[in-house]
Formats: sequence, structure tokens, C-alpha cells
Amino acid sequence: MNKKIKLIIAGALLPLVLIASLFMMPIIIGGAAIAVPFQFIGGVFQSIGDFFSGNDDVTRFLDQWFKTDYANEVLTLVYRPYTKQNVDIPMSYFVIPAMMVGIERPDKEYFDAMIAASISDEGKLLNPNKYAEALKKDKLWGPLLEVFSSGTIAKYISKYINIGAPFIPQDVLDAIPENEWLYPHIKSYKTSDEFGWRILNNKNNWHTGIDLKTGCSTPIYASHDGVVANTQSTRKIADYGNYISIRFVEGNTTYIYMYAHLRNPVLIPKGTEIKRGDFVGYTGDTGLSYGCHLHFQINKNGSYVNPRTIVNFNVHNLPQEYRKWQQNQPKE
Repeated sequence: MNKKIKLIIAGALLPLVLIASLFMMPIIIGGAAIAVPFQFIGGVFQSIGDFFSGNDDVTRFLDQWFKTDYANEVLTLVYRPYTKQNVDIPMSYFVIPAMMVGIERPDKEYFDAMIAASISDEGKLLNPNKYAEALKKDKLWGPLLEVFSSGTIAKYISKYINIGAPFIPQDVLDAIPENEWLYPHIKSYKTSDEFGWRILNNKNNWHTGIDLKTGCSTPIYASHDGVVANTQSTRKIADYGNYISIRFVEGNTTYIYMYAHLRNPVLIPKGTEIKRGDFVGYTGDTGLSYGCHLHFQINKNGSYVNPRTIVNFNVHNLPQEYRKWQQNQPKE
């Protein structure tokens, strides 16, 4: 089928897709539908291939589905067990290819093939583009993904690279006083470096934040409402690795707080509104880092301040609703 015909088909099918998604959305969000998202999205993708890449209506559909209880169950029970290898593999490396071909629960041999395709000969995680290329060459996945370019596969893997983290329910967040800052993790962690002067590489070094000794792949949540000021890394502050900074103004005071050394590049665009408790990424070991941890810093009116003077570092002092939810979360 040539490009012109495919474009005509894409234009003709799009209204049907939108109508179907509108009818199906309440059913899925209500938890009544079982395998429909994988079958439905897989059918759409397989029919149109690359010409449906990046469609906003499909991503809005997926955004909503990934927040449902059923999606959380599928991700936790089916996909999470395969993410812990010699290197952590993001859940989207498994979920997105399976969803694009309409298979909700792949057999073990398919998971094994995805694991093999995601890890380099040196034992490191391949980036989404390299992974997609390797997966298209696999004897099991290659024929299934034939209608997609590796760029399309990588695009969706990157967009949903943070799926699988627990979302803090709104009623739990509402129990916390409105202007109170939220600790960035579900549970408390020890600090490996405090705010202020320290010795780093045998030299005095001014530490602009606090390092929380979380280990790898710990979910991170926004401490306060705000707007994304910057993400990822630049040459000027490349030592932070993958990071996100969030800005807000309170009276005459401007705050910018940052989470650094994240596992994956942050894909939230600058200017995006962030709410307290929103999931923003996983802890990692990127940039100038000596093991997985979270660097948490707060800038107040242009000067760095000790986060302990603003944030309650003892999550056990949080309201009962939050602690009850926290205790029900899966063990790390």
C-alpha cells in the first residue's frame, strides 16, 4: 500500500477511532473492560502503522488508561517481575511493544526476547531507539512490529517510560494542609550528604541540597504545586544528570526546587503545570553521582536553602490518611 492510500485510510479511520475511544473510555476507567486497551490500540496501530504515530487522541486515551486500577494490576503482576535484571529495565520497554501488537500478556519467551534486546553486550541498558532497532531484528518480535519504524516504537516507549509508579490518590493528598510541602518519596530515607560544606574528591565542596540514599528506581513525587522550569541536563549543570526543576511564587517569594540524578531523561515539557504529589520520575545514577540517590535542592529568591527548614523529612508525621495509604504500597 503506498503512502497516499495510507494517508487516506488514516483520515477515514481517525473519526471512528475517536468515537470508539469516547464510548470505551468510561468502561475502561470504571475497570469493567479487561483486554480492550491492548486489543483496541494494537488494532489501530497495526492498521495504520507509522501514520498514527504521536496522535494526541491516542495518547490521551492511554494517559487515562494507565491511571486505572486495572492497568495498575496488569503492570504490577504481568510486567513488573521482568523489570529487575542486572540493570533496571523501564516497564515501557515491555508494555509499549506488547500494546502496539495487541498482546496483553506475552509468553515468557517474548519477555526473554525483550530483555535480550534491551541490554547491550557490555551489560548496559540500551536507549529506546537502539532497543527498538534490536527488537525489530528479533525473530519473534520483528514480524509483529513490521508495520512500525523503530522511531515510532521508541517515541512511545520514551513517552511512557515512567509508567508503573504508584499514583498518590487525591483524597490522600487533600488530607495534607494546602501549603505544606510534601516529602519527595513515599517513605523516609537516610541522607548520604547534608546541605552545606562537605568533602568531595578530597576537596571542600558546597552542597546545594540534600542527598537521599534511596537506592535505584525509587518513585519521586512533586513536593509543591508549580510549573516545570527546566528538565534533563545542559552543559552548564551537566553534573546533575537527568533532572527536573519546578518553580512557583508565593507572595513575594520565588521558589525553584530540583530533583537531580534521575534514572531517565524527564519528558515533561517546560511550562507544564505540576501539582503536589504528581509523579515526576525515578531515582538514578546519572551525572556526577556515586550510586543511585536523589539530590533534592531548594532555591529561595535566588539563594539555596536547607530543604530541612522547609520540608518535613519525617513522613510518619504526615496525616493518618497518607500513612495508611503509604503502608499499603508494595515493598520495594
